[in-house]
Amino acid sequence: MLLQLLLWATLLCQICDGKAFPQRHKRTVWGPNMRQIEPVKDPSPSFSLLAPAKIRPGTKQNILVEGHNLAKVVKVTVVVYDYPNSQTALSRGSVSLNSDNNYSVLQTLEINPNLLLPDGKKKYVKLVAQFSNIYRAEKVMAVSFRSGHIFIQTDKPIYNPGDKVRFRAFVSDLEFRSSERTISLEIQNPDGIAVHGIGRVKAIDGVFSDIFSLSTVVKEGRWKVVAKFDQGKENVFSREFEVKKYVLPAFNVTLTPKTSHLSLDAEKLEVEITARYLYGAQVKGVAYVLFGIEINGEKKRLTSMKQIDDLNGGSVSLTMEEIKRAYPDINSLLGSTVYVKASVLTSSGSDLVEAEKSGIKIVNSPYMLTIKDTPKYYKPGLPLAMTVIVSNHDGSPTPNIPVKVTFLKRPISVHSGTINIHINMPKKRIPYGNSQMLKVETVDPSLKPEQQAIQEVYVKPYSTFRSHGNYLHVSVGASRVVVGGSISVQVYIKSSLPNHRALVEHLTYIVLNKGKIIQAGRVNVKGQDVTSVHLLITSEMLPAFRFVAYYVLPWQHRAEVVADSVFVDVEDRCVGSLNVGPVDGEIVSSYSPGSSFKFQVKGDVGAKVSLVAVDNAIFLLSKNRLTQKKVWEVVDQADMGCTAGGGKDNMGVFSDAGLMFHSSTGGSTDSKEDCSSKTKRRRRSAAKLQLRDQLEKAYSDELLQRCCVDGMKEIPMPYSCYRRSLYITEDWSCVLAFLRCCAEYRGEELGVITRPPTTTAPPTTAPPTTSLPTLFDLPYLEYDYMEEKVILRARMIEPMPKLYARANDVGVRQDSYREVVVEEEEEEAASVFEEDDLSDLEDIYVRSKFFESWLWTDIRLPSTAKSDGLAVFPVDTVLPDSITQWGFLAVSASPEKGVCVAEPYNVRVWKPFFIDLRLPHSVSRNEQVEIKAVIHNYKNSTLEVMVILEKTEDMCSVAYTGQHRQQVTVAAGSSKLITYTIIPLKTGELPLQVTAVAASFMGQDAVKKNLRVVVEGIQTLKVRSFVLNPSEKGGSAGQQLIQVKKLQLDAVVPKSVPETFVNVRGDLLADSIDNSIKEDSLAALIRMPGGCVEQNLARITLPLIAAHYLDRSADWEIVGISRREEAIKYIQKGYENQLNYKKSDDSYPPYANEGTSTWITAYVVKVFSMAHSFITVNEKHLCGPLLYLLKNKQGYDGTFQEDNPVYDTSMTGAMRGSEYKASLTAFVLIALAEAQDKVTCQDQEVNIRDKSRQAAGYLTEHFSRLTRPYTAAIACYALAVSNNACVKSMLLKFASPDHSHWPDSNNYFFTLEATGYALLALIKSGHMEEAEAPFRWLNEHRGIGGGYGSTQSTMVVLQALSEYLVKRPPPSDLNLLVQLSVPGRSDVRWTFNPNLAYVARSSRVPLDQEFSVAASGNGKGVLEVVTVYHQLPDVYENSTCNGFQLDVSIAETNEKTSSDVEKSFRLNVNVRALEERQVRMVILDIGLPTGFEPENSDLELLTNSVDRYINNFQVVDNLSDRGSLIIHLFKVSNKEAEIISFRLNQRFKVGLLQPSTVKVYQYYNKDKSCSRFYSPPEDKQQLDQICEGDVCRCSQGDCCVMKEDSASFGKEQRNAAVCNGLHHGEYFFGSNYSGLLFLSMNNFSSAYRVKLISISQSHYYQYEMEIVQVIKEGTEEGLNEKERRMFLSHASCRTRLNLREGQEYLVIGPITDVWNAGSTVSNKYVYTLGKETWVERWPDESECGSTLQKKCDELKSFAKKLIEDGCQA
Repeated sequence: MLLQLLLWATLLCQICDGKAFPQRHKRTVWGPNMRQIEPVKDPSPSFSLLAPAKIRPGTKQNILVEGHNLAKVVKVTVVVYDYPNSQTALSRGSVSLNSDNNYSVLQTLEINPNLLLPDGKKKYVKLVAQFSNIYRAEKVMAVSFRSGHIFIQTDKPIYNPGDKVRFRAFVSDLEFRSSERTISLEIQNPDGIAVHGIGRVKAIDGVFSDIFSLSTVVKEGRWKVVAKFDQGKENVFSREFEVKKYVLPAFNVTLTPKTSHLSLDAEKLEVEITARYLYGAQVKGVAYVLFGIEINGEKKRLTSMKQIDDLNGGSVSLTMEEIKRAYPDINSLLGSTVYVKASVLTSSGSDLVEAEKSGIKIVNSPYMLTIKDTPKYYKPGLPLAMTVIVSNHDGSPTPNIPVKVTFLKRPISVHSGTINIHINMPKKRIPYGNSQMLKVETVDPSLKPEQQAIQEVYVKPYSTFRSHGNYLHVSVGASRVVVGGSISVQVYIKSSLPNHRALVEHLTYIVLNKGKIIQAGRVNVKGQDVTSVHLLITSEMLPAFRFVAYYVLPWQHRAEVVADSVFVDVEDRCVGSLNVGPVDGEIVSSYSPGSSFKFQVKGDVGAKVSLVAVDNAIFLLSKNRLTQKKVWEVVDQADMGCTAGGGKDNMGVFSDAGLMFHSSTGGSTDSKEDCSSKTKRRRRSAAKLQLRDQLEKAYSDELLQRCCVDGMKEIPMPYSCYRRSLYITEDWSCVLAFLRCCAEYRGEELGVITRPPTTTAPPTTAPPTTSLPTLFDLPYLEYDYMEEKVILRARMIEPMPKLYARANDVGVRQDSYREVVVEEEEEEAASVFEEDDLSDLEDIYVRSKFFESWLWTDIRLPSTAKSDGLAVFPVDTVLPDSITQWGFLAVSASPEKGVCVAEPYNVRVWKPFFIDLRLPHSVSRNEQVEIKAVIHNYKNSTLEVMVILEKTEDMCSVAYTGQHRQQVTVAAGSSKLITYTIIPLKTGELPLQVTAVAASFMGQDAVKKNLRVVVEGIQTLKVRSFVLNPSEKGGSAGQQLIQVKKLQLDAVVPKSVPETFVNVRGDLLADSIDNSIKEDSLAALIRMPGGCVEQNLARITLPLIAAHYLDRSADWEIVGISRREEAIKYIQKGYENQLNYKKSDDSYPPYANEGTSTWITAYVVKVFSMAHSFITVNEKHLCGPLLYLLKNKQGYDGTFQEDNPVYDTSMTGAMRGSEYKASLTAFVLIALAEAQDKVTCQDQEVNIRDKSRQAAGYLTEHFSRLTRPYTAAIACYALAVSNNACVKSMLLKFASPDHSHWPDSNNYFFTLEATGYALLALIKSGHMEEAEAPFRWLNEHRGIGGGYGSTQSTMVVLQALSEYLVKRPPPSDLNLLVQLSVPGRSDVRWTFNPNLAYVARSSRVPLDQEFSVAASGNGKGVLEVVTVYHQLPDVYENSTCNGFQLDVSIAETNEKTSSDVEKSFRLNVNVRALEERQVRMVILDIGLPTGFEPENSDLELLTNSVDRYINNFQVVDNLSDRGSLIIHLFKVSNKEAEIISFRLNQRFKVGLLQPSTVKVYQYYNKDKSCSRFYSPPEDKQQLDQICEGDVCRCSQGDCCVMKEDSASFGKEQRNAAVCNGLHHGEYFFGSNYSGLLFLSMNNFSSAYRVKLISISQSHYYQYEMEIVQVIKEGTEEGLNEKERRMFLSHASCRTRLNLREGQEYLVIGPITDVWNAGSTVSNKYVYTLGKETWVERWPDESECGSTLQKKCDELKSFAKKLIEDGCQA
């Protein structure tokens, strides 16, 4: 029975679908030894049906219906049914086959897309064609849901972190017409995680545009903009952009090898170097060149360094002898590549650009052969077409090279590098399935046989029907195929027998484009072996089409179908037209910066055109931009074909062309599947690899390879391999690979390696031991060769420490540009400037606007056309101020002509004469800093230039009193560097402007930039908060009075002014909410650096809490309705950023690339649950981490396990065990409870409610055993929020005696957080009376702006306070009156009502006075008193470290990264935790000295290896008034110091540098901190003098200048100084000057005769003085002789003051010199020596008896008279 069923099934498989002619479906299977029987002709009618291989709903599809041997009309009905039910007709049509249409006709069908919707599964339909009552064809066909094309454009190809990404999506249908379809978009990070989504938006006029802001802390790499019509794979389109830190290169460096390869028998490799600015000018300077060898991806630098001065095609060579010195076995390098790096430094030293050329292959043959467009199958005895390309190894064509090809009798010459060859294949058939080899070989007579290039390709024979040997060959020829032209397709019919050929009367052809039949025809071929089919090339055929032809031999039983096809590429161009260029008739070679600019856009009538202008320098870093070629590449994806033409047999021809073919007598194609992917061959290197290569090659796994390579990297810290391995967070196999490679490479002994225990608990069994395998125990791995690439960098480059260090060895001056530095002291050349040359300086345009891209806008072309049929739109704009070349890019969208990308219109914006002004990021007040101005002269003549530094307000410079003019000579085609030394005297953004004017009106330019100046010292805040509640605290009078005491401040920076602000709000949460809805809410509320995952979550949580509260309190109208959208925007941005950190298992780490943290993952669940009400949160993103916790981290007892703790253990319980488990379990339970209110997560393995009950049960059972207030508070809230009881009395047991807070002895922030959780528990349990005390206590302990010190404490407290106010809202009849009373000025009154509750009222008050605030009326408010001041760093330096040991050292190093760096220093930071165990989540805050920046490559090295020493780093500006480098350390050892070592590069010369701070602290406990200071060693060589002669002496700034001994002062001058406050600082000009410039009206000046006892140097010079005589008392009363006082002077004043120990002085000081704010010297008065202080040396007795007798007499007389008579009115 079974055998009968099998036979029956086999028979069915051989029967055709047709029902009319069953007798024809018997077939004979022909074997190689069977004798063929001559077929018999069948005169009966037959039919065929051709359609695209897949049916596309919503698109018109043409189906070819044909009849053969017909003599009468046949009506054909074509219907598409659903499948498998075949109940619903999706589309229907009918045609007639008759003699008029030659019995061949196209039927158009369209399926309503609403009847066939995608659901993620493969779909099919049934195509049914009924040919009258003769035949019924049924074919099941696959469905393609591709419904159009989306082309994506970004404004730039590369972005810095923090940049805005502007992007557009151009949408078209499958016919390539712009469409207003609805699409969705998302931004994906390099891990493929969608971090930003835009749901279902309409592409208006076929275009959608948006902006995405990158976070400043973002994963660098290749990002994507993904756009899709739906979730179907074929409807998803993407475009990549790169995110990395970069600097735009100042110019382009091109490295061009004279040969594209290096032959083993060559003497040398020569490389030409060209450097040009984008605006076309030649760069003058010097290039330092290094060569290296790249073997299997590992670059090895050769030791020799070259120098070249000719940057206009100059050449530098690498000799074979140099290579042999490093690699004696030269043959081992075959297949490897040479790379060359050039560092080009301009002659002025102002710019450095590095370029790299790689992929120069070391080869035997100088040529590369490529065979393309070869069909996989050939037809014996017929031509086979192929394209042969002879090229150099860089891909450039090599002309006139003869090649020998199999089956060609003689070699042929490839004249242009490319040739189309037709090979007559042999008639002899080879066995089916075997391959025929075709070999192409160069026959260059100048080369040895082993140097000839060889390429082989294998083709298989086409299988004819029953081996009849009938063929069809289609050929297009070699002519260009362009739209508007025509081609002649040659069709050759080859029959095995004459009677076979006689049966062929008609041939059918089909033209397919984009998966659609666009043309079909039937040609009479009777009596013709070769037939030409002429095709007119239309735009419908772009970008390529397939030509398919077939004929039918009507044999009995089964007809023979013979077919062939060819793929025809059409020359790329737009369907329509688009051009961007100058306005008609206007020819301008260049434009001036900032000038008005007009251009025109010409294109199709009514088209929408999207514009953007991009600095072409950006394309030196990445050439990735949208082009018309890339548009066609996207469109080409709609092609359903697979090959360049042909097929393995007749049906294979149709399948490979993307067609479904069905014949009533000749068989049919199989259901279409996607083309199989092509496999790549891997080549094995013949090189005998050295140790490094062997070690890497031992691992086939990509991760393990990386671990091995990282182990062989050099790091700047003196760590052993074993210690380095402790920083690896990957799995144990990675650690082993790292250790093995590191130890063998460095020659270290490791012995037996023990796997470390997990962090959760000590191991209960002995850990396993693993011995490292030997080198040859591991498998051998094959490698691909690296492809050629060119890399351009500017400054942000990998370090080349020895490149510049070796410069002197080869006679290169490292600072050669100093030869053209203009020294300010040099004598001016004779002026050639006429008065008119400088008369119109105010008319010179000042450049200040600099962009990388702009003009991101859309325009609409007019509806009327010009004579050429195109519309023109003129665009008027203003150019930015950059000197560069702008590329104006345009993309048009038209409903008729589709998408067209214009060629860029490049516009040069430059001046032949201009300035480049360079400033440091920031400087401190009183620091000397050198700024640089580079004058460029690209004119043909030498110019005399007047360089003008405009008057520098509040900055000491040569332009302090007015313009400083300096005449310099700038040679033709060169540039000159001019330096200025400045000393900023005031903080803020101070403008600097440099103007340059060439003589005789030959050129002019001006550039203005702001210099950021900050106060020296450390900014410190002191905050005092008070709750205003007159109803309760106002007493009988109803008025609440608050007395604010005067603050005693320590170590205030002299001459800085502490400021105190009074801020009042009429709502307790007003400022907290206001600061929560900000771009950087963390900085506003907490003043903490970003960088870890938890901080990103905090940025979401803060606006979430605010939005939840305002939604429930209905207060948005008071705050501002628009603030809700603002809050949602920040929530959305934070949500998208958070997805960057998601791991593949849906868990989250504390830092990117770290292991999973249970706590962080639970926190994500909590935050995403809160966000669910405001934004669209993908349920997978919420349920994924929730289920991960339950499946992977929950134990049998309900507790949760932490393998990667982020908290110090003191937070989660000082002991391991129940306390620790309880706090973590409570935190996770809170997240689970809040999530279950938002979503229902389904999983077959996990019952979420049971799991939650299990966790709650554990907390209930163990609550009575808890000992920590924090643990009790969080556990109680967890029970309450999960609907489990928490006993109030047990919670209050842990509170303070007044039940106001839950104290934690270890950490104040834990006290705040515990109190917040307790308040939440009380509110959730309904105990509102008990909740009032903690509510009040928390309000009184708020920080500045409403924050609470750390992220967790702030968020928990704000959530608790907002919940309380929702339950007990403030009175609706708010009427709060507040009065500020400050002695000596009028009272300030404020009134708060419901509409003004959130309005901030503020006033500045004097620091040294007490004041009062009175509140009355009804309602509650907040009074905040904030004092801001700068402290001397000594206070921190001398403070006791808590929790850390910190050591900082800095030393100059010769590892300079580039020659534009003044100096490089290596900073070493050693930090160790002073705890019982290692500390988690530690922040290093490293202040950056003025003019310095960290070397990014060093920090990247410490961050991006598997042995990760730092987890994140960033330079931030918002945490202090000076820039800081923030480094995150996930863990710090308590046993040995962690060492962080990196370079600091000095970009600007700075004198008298202010010391910078290094502070280390625990992220969750800032009380655990330690600070140290460092300052780079100063150069003994002083900066340029600021002043010349008597022109200016502002360089004293606030310095006191001692009177000269030779100066003579009348008695009235000293009396005036002390009695009238006449300031005398001008007398230093000399005895000939007698003017008095300043007058002060105070009479509190003091006069002392003092003796200098000692001098100590810190950030200020401290002079300890003994009072010899009190001549006149000032502010300080009762001062006696022999008492000592401290006088301070800024370090920059040391040379001007020049005081000496043991010497006596007369000191007259105004009241402003008194500096006593509770100073550090026993509360005694401390004085400063400033510019208004009179200091005069009091000669000793020996001098009074000789040279200075007159001066002594004057001083004694002055003192005597003042003591006796005092100051006279």
